[in-house]
Amino acid sequence: MQPVNIALLKMGDLRKYSSPDYDELIISATGLDRKHFSVYDIPDGNKVSSHVKPDGIIISGSSLMVTDKLPWKEPVCEWLQEQIADDIPILGICFGHHLLAQVLGGKIGDNPEGIELGTIDIHLNSAGKKDQLLSYFYPKFKAQVSHVQSVIELPEKCVVLASSAQEPIQAFRYGHHIWGIQFHPEFDEKLLTEIVLRKAENPDLEINVRKTLKKIESTKASYSLLRKFAGIVKLYN
Repeated sequence: MQPVNIALLKMGDLRKYSSPDYDELIISATGLDRKHFSVYDIPDGNKVSSHVKPDGIIISGSSLMVTDKLPWKEPVCEWLQEQIADDIPILGICFGHHLLAQVLGGKIGDNPEGIELGTIDIHLNSAGKKDQLLSYFYPKFKAQVSHVQSVIELPEKCVVLASSAQEPIQAFRYGHHIWGIQFHPEFDEKLLTEIVLRKAENPDLEINVRKTLKKIESTKASYSLLRKFAGIVKLYN
């Protein structure tokens, strides 16, 4: 088995929190050395060209919205379409979940119930029970979430794998090993607490801070998902 190279598309940053950035959190959770990753800070001007052919791809979260007019989005979407056509294992997280769904032809928009924030239960359905990435966690597991937008319409040929009380598409799969997940497996309870307190400063979000903070807890099962994805990349390399 050859050493793997995973392209990590860093779609935002966590500078305002006392936390490592998205790339550091994700790489640490995979259990792989950083030498196995090529990190592209997309909003900062890093570009991925058609000659870049990784063994796997992870698309991070972001404070940005997929529905925003982002000057760098179209080239990234074109590159992702090429990788999807080549059947490269891909994992999109939150913003990455939305971007991947949009590339595949889905619709993204504001969640009609508002922000989903905190530690929640993710429920796997019958398709999730058989899924290569998520089946281990059946029937449910805890995960950290922080998002106001959602996949409103699922792309054709995609399968819903999991949902939550507020979010009907917490995870989907396209083909055999291309996934979008709405939750954040890389977040721990400390970072999520900071996120809740920071977002609570925005009165438009209508966050019940006390209730949300009380329910925050460790999500070890969710955290292990990134290691499982790295194992799948190795398997197909």
